[in-house]
Amino acid sequence: MAIGAIVEINLDSKELLDRSQIGIDSIALALASGAATALSVATGLSSALVGVMVAVALRPPSVAIAMFAGAGEFGLAGRAALLLFANIVSVGIASQLVFLLRGIRPRTWHEQENAKSPSGLTSLSGEAFF
Repeated sequence: MAIGAIVEINLDSKELLDRSQIGIDSIALALASGAATALSVATGLSSALVGVMVAVALRPPSVAIAMFAGAGEFGLAGRAALLLFANIVSVGIASQLVFLLRGIRPRTWHEQENAKSPSGLTSLSGEAFF
């Protein structure tokens, strides 16, 4: 945000404006990132792939949010935040689908109970915090 406040950003930049628009291409990229990440985790392939795939889908809109907010362009920052949210959901859906198709399930009763919690946060007794 500090950089966006100090440096004048080019609001005509196609690359920056693309990070504030949800389209089929951005959702497809996030779904592919989530699937590749889940496959990497499930098969034990390079963990570097996980970082690269998440960075491809999540970092650009995150940076756009900060740049727009720092420049006082809160409408564009909100649109970039919506894209970030859509990408997070898409990565999660793709990951869950890959795990489902590969037959990966929680191993223990406690892990199964944690998986049922919408937030994923549970106490030691297995009750959801939220």
